[in-house]
Formats: sequence, C-alpha cells, structure tokens
Amino acid sequence: MTCLNSSTAPVPALLPAAQSTRAALYQRSTEKSRREETLEVLRRFARLRGWKIQGEYCDQKASRERPALGSLLEKATEGRFELVLIQALEDFGPSLGRAILTLEKLERAGIALVSLEEELDTTPGCEEVLPGLIRALAIFARRRSYRLRRGIRRGVRRMQEEGKPVGRPFKEVDVDKVRRLSRERKLSYRAIARIMGISASKVCEMLKEDDEND
Repeated sequence: MTCLNSSTAPVPALLPAAQSTRAALYQRSTEKSRREETLEVLRRFARLRGWKIQGEYCDQKASRERPALGSLLEKATEGRFELVLIQALEDFGPSLGRAILTLEKLERAGIALVSLEEELDTTPGCEEVLPGLIRALAIFARRRSYRLRRGIRRGVRRMQEEGKPVGRPFKEVDVDKVRRLSRERKLSYRAIARIMGISASKVCEMLKEDDEND
C-alpha cells in the first residue's frame, strides 16, 4: 500500500466541518514506520478540518483478522464518534466485498466515512456521496486487480529463475483411444474430454489434426 506523506496528502473537496465533529482514525500496516507516517497524515488532516480525534485504531498484522477494526465498529454503534477517517478503502480488507461490508456497518451505525486516496466523503450534506462512492469502489477494484496481476508475474519469474516448470504439467494422451471414442462410440468432445481428463478444446484440436493427416 502506498502511503501519503504529510506534505503531499490530497485534500478531498469536503464541506466545511463543524468544530464539534468527533472522528476516529483507522489504519492498517505491518511496518511501524509506515504506520506512524500514515497516522500523522490522518491526524494532520483531522486537525485541518477541525475534527476532534476520539481514538486511533491500528491493525498491524498481515491477515484477514482485524481486531482494531472490529473494536472501531463496536465503538461506532455506541456513538463514540460521528465519522471515520482512513487513508484508503483497502485498509478495511483484502477484497471489495469486505470493504463494502464495513461501509454498510458504518452506514447502519450512522457513521460517515472519509477516505483520502479515493477522495470519498459520506458526511451528511455532501452532494456527491453516490458518485464519490462509485468512483472509490472502482479505484479499489482496479488497485486490487493490478496487485493480483503483479503478484502472479512475480511468482512466474521466481519459478523460472529457480528452474521450476510454469503452467499445467504436461500430460500424455492416448491419441488412438481418443480416435476410437470419437469414431466407434460416436461420443461428443465433452464426453471424451471427461473420460480422458483433458479439455474439450484439446479433444477437438487432436481430432482435427488427425483428420488433416488422413
């Protein structure tokens, strides 16, 4: 996750905030230095908006479990604060579904959300809540897709460097048996594929080559 530094943190186009607004900060990072850097960005933003920080919640482990987030959601139902300030939606979870679930829980508790990276603001009176939410979710999805592809490419390169085979293992196929199943038993490509443990497209390819060679 790319952290913002305090000098370049983007400021969403938010409505003027009331001085009495109580905010909770949430952040997740496995690195202490990055965690402190991001928290300082959030603190600075909250001070600029005139919000009173009621608590800071940080999850430190790289896992699906987020005890600090669970505590924050519990406090939200108790009315400890009016909004949650985060750096990015991906802090809420590794998937879009987890992020949406957290958003729904905050909405049911009547808690607004402000996310800096996506410039998302769901505070009451904001006229662009829905467009902002759609944009934020789209950014989240693109970011997760990009990181997944990057992880796959890294994994492939590592396997190649270690001399390990990449892709599906090669499987010997009895071409004569495929031919008999097609010509004598008149089975479909899919039926032959199930019997041979290969794809229907592979069966089609093999039989097509066989016909061309006849």
